[in-house]
Amino acid sequence: MQMGSGTWDITAGLSYVQEREQFHWGVDAHLLVRTADNSRDYLLGDRGAFNIWAYSVIWDVIQPGIQLSAQNSGKIHGSDPSLPGPDSLGRYPTAVLNPNNYGGDQVDATAFVRFHPPSANWYVDARYTHPIYQHLNGPQVGLRNSLGVSIGFGF
Repeated sequence: MQMGSGTWDITAGLSYVQEREQFHWGVDAHLLVRTADNSRDYLLGDRGAFNIWAYSVIWDVIQPGIQLSAQNSGKIHGSDPSLPGPDSLGRYPTAVLNPNNYGGDQVDATAFVRFHPPSANWYVDARYTHPIYQHLNGPQVGLRNSLGVSIGFGF
């Protein structure tokens, strides 16, 4: 399950792409700003991400590439009064109820291969991601490794 913010969020992104004859690369930056406390009296942390990527177009169909990604998620401010809070010693009944156990920093390295037939309006990506730095706030589930396959369409 993923938490929604329960309020209006502002998102912004910026991308720069450079295409050479046999080599493409780009930089992306994204920001998600939470605007106010929600009706449950808490505010999810802001999020930011920065990616730099490159891939080869030496071959017509197969395009190998790499990506470096950095993400930051801010802490939760406040807490939901309908959930159990800390006891007199400041301990929560479970770690997921502690708003300080949310967010953190992570840097990932990704290797990918794109299969893109010439003049086709679709492609398939296969990617492997490995975290090279993780500093999460409190006990959280971190990323060990990730494999993924995606299909994209252009129109």
